[in-house]
Amino acid sequence: MYFNRLNNMTGKDAVLNRRITSVFINDYENFLQLFSELPNTNDLSELNFLIHKNSSNFMIFELESILAGYTALVEKKINGEEITKDNTEFQHLLENSKLKIQSLKNFLIQLN
Repeated sequence: MYFNRLNNMTGKDAVLNRRITSVFINDYENFLQLFSELPNTNDLSELNFLIHKNSSNFMIFELESILAGYTALVEKKINGEEITKDNTEFQHLLENSKLKIQSLKNFLIQLN
């Protein structure tokens, strides 16, 4: 992850990058906690809202592909497909998400 969009947006301002990244990490971890319950969730309105709300942040941090994964799994669930905790696609997305969050945290440490 090179954070080109973030750096272009902020002019590589370390203070602003730190602030934006910190807020996004917090939002992302909260979203991931909710998303990890997708197999047990029947009301998907909050997940849909959070995906929509955070979509620009995912784009700023160049995470469109992972955003597409969240959207695809939620749509499958909406369309009646069963998503289980051991679903390969679901598990891969959770693991990939954790790696992305760690990359964001590493970037944040680098800014300090």
